[in-house]
Amino acid sequence: MIWALGTPAAVPDYVNADGYAVDEAFFDGHFPAAPLVPGAILVAQLAAHLEKSALSIGRLKRMKFIRPLLPETPFQITCSGGGSDWQARFTDADGPFAQARFQVVPISP
Repeated sequence: MIWALGTPAAVPDYVNADGYAVDEAFFDGHFPAAPLVPGAILVAQLAAHLEKSALSIGRLKRMKFIRPLLPETPFQITCSGGGSDWQARFTDADGPFAQARFQVVPISP
């Protein structure tokens, strides 16, 4: 069970089974000769995933990139935390490639 702000909030893992297609527009400016998934896209995906559990990123404390994520690489985001302090682990078939520490705030209905 994951706890958010003292209330149980189950945040299931996010799975992108296909990765991002190499023809996505954001790859045009993010190293066309050797495309990499931009960190901003990963943070946006994390935020969109949290919104499904009525949570929002209040403050991104740290984003650490261990290695690049290439186009069309399936990946998963696993969130855990308590109170307002949370972590996200980004993994693919080769293991973790990024991690984030952030604060969450509930989304008002």
